[in-house]
Amino acid sequence: MSVSAGEFEQLLLHVLAPDNDVRKKADDMFTEFRNNNTTECTALLLQMLSSSSQLGVRRLAAVLLRQMLTRSHMRNEWFYAQLTPAAQEQVRSQLVQLAEHEQHKLVHSNLCDCISELAVSVFTPDNPDQPDAAPKSLDHWPQLMPFLLKLVQSENALHRRGALIILGKMCSRTRPQLKPHRASLMGLFNNMLADSNVHVRVAAMAAVINSINGLPRAEVEPYQPLLQRMIGVTAFALQQQDEEALQEALQLMVDLADLVPTFLRPAIVVVFQGMMQLVRSDLDSGLRHLALEAILVLCERKPSMMRKVPNFVEEVIPTILKMMATIEDNEEWNLGEKHDIQDEDKEMGEESIDRLALFMRGETIAPVLFSIVPQLLTSAQWRERYAGVMAISTVGEGCVKFLKPRLGEVLKLLLPHFEMSAHPRVRWAALNCAGQMSTDFAPVLQEKFADPILTAIVGAMHDVNNPRVQAHAASAVINFCDNCKVELIHPYLDVLLTTLLGLLNGPLIVQEQAVTAIAAVATCISSEFTRFYKAFREPLLQLLSTSLGEERHLLRGKTMECVSLIAVAVGKEVFGPDAEFVMKALLHTQNSMKDDDPQVSYVLKAWVRICRCLGKDFVPFLPTVIKPLLECAARKPDIRIFDRENAVEDNAYNFLPVEDKVIAIKTAALEEKATACSMLNCYAEWLEDGFMPFVGPTAEVLVPLQGYYYSDTVRSAATSTMPCLMRCVVSASKKTGQDSKQMLAELWGAIAPQLVKAIGMEVDPSLMVLMLNSLHECMDMAGPGELPGAAQENLVDVVESELEEFMERRAGRDELRADPECDELERERIDEEDTLDEQLVQQLTETVGKVFKYQGKNFLGVFGKRLVGYYIKFLESDTSQDRTVAYCVFDDLIEHAGTPEAMQKLLPMLLPRMLQSLHSEDPDERQAAVYGLGVASRCGQLFVNVIPQVLQGIGALLSRADAREPSNVFATENAASALGKIIKAQAANVNVAELLPQWLGFMPLTNDEEEGKVANELLCDFLEQYPEQLLGPGASNLVSIFNCFGTALVSEFTTEELTHRIVLLTKQLHQKSPPLVEKAISELDEATRQNLIEALKV
Repeated sequence: MSVSAGEFEQLLLHVLAPDNDVRKKADDMFTEFRNNNTTECTALLLQMLSSSSQLGVRRLAAVLLRQMLTRSHMRNEWFYAQLTPAAQEQVRSQLVQLAEHEQHKLVHSNLCDCISELAVSVFTPDNPDQPDAAPKSLDHWPQLMPFLLKLVQSENALHRRGALIILGKMCSRTRPQLKPHRASLMGLFNNMLADSNVHVRVAAMAAVINSINGLPRAEVEPYQPLLQRMIGVTAFALQQQDEEALQEALQLMVDLADLVPTFLRPAIVVVFQGMMQLVRSDLDSGLRHLALEAILVLCERKPSMMRKVPNFVEEVIPTILKMMATIEDNEEWNLGEKHDIQDEDKEMGEESIDRLALFMRGETIAPVLFSIVPQLLTSAQWRERYAGVMAISTVGEGCVKFLKPRLGEVLKLLLPHFEMSAHPRVRWAALNCAGQMSTDFAPVLQEKFADPILTAIVGAMHDVNNPRVQAHAASAVINFCDNCKVELIHPYLDVLLTTLLGLLNGPLIVQEQAVTAIAAVATCISSEFTRFYKAFREPLLQLLSTSLGEERHLLRGKTMECVSLIAVAVGKEVFGPDAEFVMKALLHTQNSMKDDDPQVSYVLKAWVRICRCLGKDFVPFLPTVIKPLLECAARKPDIRIFDRENAVEDNAYNFLPVEDKVIAIKTAALEEKATACSMLNCYAEWLEDGFMPFVGPTAEVLVPLQGYYYSDTVRSAATSTMPCLMRCVVSASKKTGQDSKQMLAELWGAIAPQLVKAIGMEVDPSLMVLMLNSLHECMDMAGPGELPGAAQENLVDVVESELEEFMERRAGRDELRADPECDELERERIDEEDTLDEQLVQQLTETVGKVFKYQGKNFLGVFGKRLVGYYIKFLESDTSQDRTVAYCVFDDLIEHAGTPEAMQKLLPMLLPRMLQSLHSEDPDERQAAVYGLGVASRCGQLFVNVIPQVLQGIGALLSRADAREPSNVFATENAASALGKIIKAQAANVNVAELLPQWLGFMPLTNDEEEGKVANELLCDFLEQYPEQLLGPGASNLVSIFNCFGTALVSEFTTEELTHRIVLLTKQLHQKSPPLVEKAISELDEATRQNLIEALKV
């Protein structure tokens, strides 16, 4: 299809059209034309750049051309490569000419972006992910560097700026090619940072940041002399009164603070003072906020460095508090949030003090803050009092450690501002503070200060002249109840619930918060709410029936939430008579909802709560609720893709950056999808075999969503549902007696590849831990064998990659700890990151253990080639956590894949270390080591030589004075179990008669469920194999044996088969010596005695 220049220009104008339908149609037409006519499309875009009189068309042409010239490895797309060599040469030549002649700044910038992206694409290896991929030389575009040199030397500032834009982007992405020219480039940047044109200086500053971002510290050092001139760019822009340049320079300071904060260290005091000067100036709020943002980012990235800036806190805190008090009068404030005026300084101030508290910690900011706040709270100006109260509210999360012991003092400052005489905006702030503190300081605040807090909240609910205050008081109840024990709130229930009941007759904004508060109280007190059910039943059901107008949809949704939470609290017997009415109301709403209706998520959640209340009685209603849930979960939300520079903020959308694009997703639709996935998870978890008819359809929808990029909640819910679906199949099989192997295998075959793929793509460590947990549960139900499809190889890739990245992250943290400026608070933060990473490694290690459990020796080859090296590093580490991780993996290898050949290589290295670890102060290390020695005892002659040392070490472990302390009991019980395993496996090489009574002295095991079962099995084995040695002289050990049996029968430490063995052995002993057995049983405690007597009757 051939298109004329005029037709093409018209098409681009339609792409720019404000009308969504016109724009979408034009987008689709352009995409089709580009894909099918790449050469012609490229030529027409270049023609538009050179000849169109429309500025918008020229800018769009540059953007579209840049997309075609950019090599996207993620999308495996590069239109430039489809051109002939001659056409490629023509593109490069024309771009250079256009950049030389273009005079409009914005179009010139777009052209420079085209050139830089093409340069990066041309110089990038064809397979950049390959370890041996060599970068392409500058000879692949020989005209580029001479062209850039010409631009740099031009008298036209636009040219100099353009050269720096191109070089800056190349410096960050084509480093190997430019490394030989680094000294020359630094000289160039130094000169350009002193250019007479402020925009050239800004571009030079950006180029330096691009150059140093990602470089090792030693390679950043040579750029340090440029710092003073970089700092001077903002001052020069201010002097030139160029707000555009000043905004760009400040944004670059923010970027520098984020990307290479230590680069600013030599001049950090100057930087801080310069930014603070701008924050306090009368500049436009956007510029002032950018300057403050630079300071905040430095605090987030390098808090230890900022803590050493003289008078840092003393200067920042008062400035931020002043911003927080910048509030406009608003006569419509009492009408609700929709009528709020945007106070930009106030909002920035509140956000800033929150971030400071989180990253600088309470010990740093609280002393200064609380030297100022009392003055604000006694000010004659209500705005200052508001700022003081909100400061307390906002810093709580970051200052928990500092403020928790001082809560009484803080509340003394706060309580006067709940009184009726206080300004309503200040009362609102006090209630906000009460709610936030109820979350930040739970449960201490509820335990120690329930009376003043609840009294103040209830008092505020009576402020009929200020509905906004009443509504926020109800909201504070929600926070208070979230972390409150029923006995703490019990004395206040009557007055609290009576007051909330009265609020149901208030204005709409009060009703909305009141019903949610009632639900929170009901959830908190659970069945205690039964005595209030009658009083609330009619008003709530009436609200459910009468809240029909669109403006009352949110109230109706919250009422559904309230009624369904009350149903869970009071149970089926109380709620049952009203269940039909409520479900009819839900069904009516479900059938009448429109897109973006706020009731959608409330309806979905209400159904699942009623299911929880009714249990299996809800199963007949499942067809009604599951179909819309599946439709909602499968629905594709409205997704739009923009170039980064063209993305426009819109509160109705979530924005995700991907390469050079921004993906915009309709927020409401995404939330509904997430809710639907979560609710499906609940049904599958709670109903088990009752959910069986919907396992297939649910799997069809949720299995692909395990890797859903756009929502953490969707991924989390989908992944968590996978083991629930498999349990449904197992549960249904047990109920019907039908063999589930085939269906379970098919389901696992669908789940595993997607689940492993999702784990490999996950970037959130906590979510990856959840996914790995789901994988482990599924593997336990799937049983022996390799993972289906590509999941097996992909899982090994994931474990290997994550272990490698863990090592790199830890090395980075070790480097931070070695920094002389790393103070105690910074080390605390680094330690917290260590803890999160260690949790992930533990889960990865458990994954490897599961593979050994279900694949045995078949996994040895892959483990030896790709993973063993990491675990040997852990084994040789000087930290107990690392050694514990190593032992866990090697324990599983020995237990499930301990071939003679493998043990011949492994045990000589492993056993001495395990023996040494029996004396570790870390109980986890002792537990892992002694467990390994227990399973290694089955390795025949390889174990014989260390038996004396092993028995000595186990004896020392068992005889520790603190052996039965909660922190040590699992290590102790594993040691006892290991002793039993050694007696069984090495009976020919140990004194059984001496060891058995010692071992029995540590029975029964009552904490470690798995080892408890093993020990009870061993007890049965020993009673059958060595009855005389175990029973002792005159059957003196019979009481101990029966104590173990009786304890096992009422614990989780047995199986159906083991219970049968215990009963049988007990009867056999009774048959042989009734008097001795009856005497021994009579010496047991009442509960254990009854268990054995019942067993003898079976």
